[in-house]
Amino acid sequence: MSQVGIIIGREFNERVRKKSFIITTLLMPLLMVGLMFAPMLIMKYSGGDEKHIAVIDESGLIAPRLQSGKELIFEPTDLSTEAARKELTDKYANGAGVDWKKEIADYADYLKKQGPITPVMPEKAAPVKEKTLKVKGWPFGADRIKEMLAKEKETRKVVEIAPGVKVNFVRIPAGEFVMGSYRGEPDAYPTAKVKIDKAFWMAELETTNEQFNVVFPDHDSRFVDQQWKDHVVQGYPANKPEQPVIRVSYNDAMEFCRKLSEKTGLKITLPTEAQWEWACRAGSDQDFWYGDMHADFGKKDNLADKTTLLFAVYGVDPQPMAKTNPWYKYYTFLPKEESVDDGNLVQVGGKAYEANPFGLYSMHGNVAEWTRSDYVSYPYNEKTKETSEYKVARGGSYIDRPKYAASHTRKAYYPYQRVFNVGFRMIIED
Repeated sequence: MSQVGIIIGREFNERVRKKSFIITTLLMPLLMVGLMFAPMLIMKYSGGDEKHIAVIDESGLIAPRLQSGKELIFEPTDLSTEAARKELTDKYANGAGVDWKKEIADYADYLKKQGPITPVMPEKAAPVKEKTLKVKGWPFGADRIKEMLAKEKETRKVVEIAPGVKVNFVRIPAGEFVMGSYRGEPDAYPTAKVKIDKAFWMAELETTNEQFNVVFPDHDSRFVDQQWKDHVVQGYPANKPEQPVIRVSYNDAMEFCRKLSEKTGLKITLPTEAQWEWACRAGSDQDFWYGDMHADFGKKDNLADKTTLLFAVYGVDPQPMAKTNPWYKYYTFLPKEESVDDGNLVQVGGKAYEANPFGLYSMHGNVAEWTRSDYVSYPYNEKTKETSEYKVARGGSYIDRPKYAASHTRKAYYPYQRVFNVGFRMIIED
């Protein structure tokens, strides 16, 4: 319908020297009925003092012809739909028309000339040679952590970055552990013994929208998309003050830390991969600080769980879709652990889940977190000369299953990328 109107309007304007015209009120129902049941349809236009008649067939193709007097008649064209489309596209889009049937036929001929397709099987990957590494005194539990922190003068620090806007930090002791895992993806091994030489401070929560807006007041984390269409809302809110900031690049996060450092006189930055994993594990040698890959994370962290089904919504004012809805199976496609219910669909602020033994919240889920390390091959070596165009983000998010949220999980992004489920967590180095 709109294409017909555009075609007629262009041809009409061109031939009557751009005189204004109005489609009559009765045209729309007439056009709808006519295109369905009649081979051709007469349409009335009025432009200035002149009366004009247009004729159009059911395909929407027209052929203008100027008659004597003040009548302008459009007659059905003998061109095919494809040919007419190409002709008009060439005319109004600088020769961009495409004969798609010819393109398909030409490509089919090309493939035929290549001969039969022989599948090539990939070579089998060589078995991984696991090397068991041991570190004296590791893994360890909560009692050992108390002993380690007893040596520190302070174990908590509060930094006010703006009036009423504070960041709480906890002390992470120095120590040694085995970094990486053979239970993870190939980029998580070979494992290595890694020593954290100095204790440091780490924010107990991810940086929030409110905190980030202190330095970048115009930043907007926007919304988390819903699985449907025709929305009157943009999605689930992601820009509440207490929610962790997202859609910030590594460069944004480092600039935020730099400006806070200037403001506070503290050495605020992002953690290295090693510092992050040491803090996340909190003495554990398992996939998570609370257990292995099959552990119930319902009270521990915000990952892809039963609530992920709520991304499937329905209606102009979208609400969660009922299981009886015939569209339900098509909109609940996101991978998830349906046996677990962590109570939250998207990222949340505050201490909604249990802290790990170091006192850190949401290290495995909620949002992933930038580190300042390059994405280079393992085993991890802090003094490596290898570099990468990518930076590493650690941890998982509300939309990740446990297999993508373990303490050894690595994600690689360009430093300028603003990822929809990646934020960051600050540290202070002495």
